[in-house]
Amino acid sequence: MDSKELSTKPICLKTILGYEFYEYEEIIMFRANHNYSDVFIIDNNKPVKALYNLCTIERIFKSDSFFRCHKSYIINLKHVHRFKISERTLELRSGIIIPISKNKIKKFKELFLNTQ
Repeated sequence: MDSKELSTKPICLKTILGYEFYEYEEIIMFRANHNYSDVFIIDNNKPVKALYNLCTIERIFKSDSFFRCHKSYIINLKHVHRFKISERTLELRSGIIIPISKNKIKKFKELFLNTQ
């Protein structure tokens, strides 16, 4: 299955309460939280706690929309608002500011320019 087919199916996240389904566009980012991940969703004040670590999320939900910019973050490129090169940070449309690893900058530029 290619990434275009994956992005049309909803993402199914296993949580403490069961399974929750989201469209790719709804997910702002994933943040590592020990062996779990906090999932930030549009119009949701509290992150959803998914019972996956970031490595699992990166493998299962591979998509052109998602990018692991740091050991603790996977972002949805469609939610990026600003890239501050000097500070090595990304500002998302929601106002969240996250770091980008020095060794991920080149790949980020390539991916970001291809998603617009």
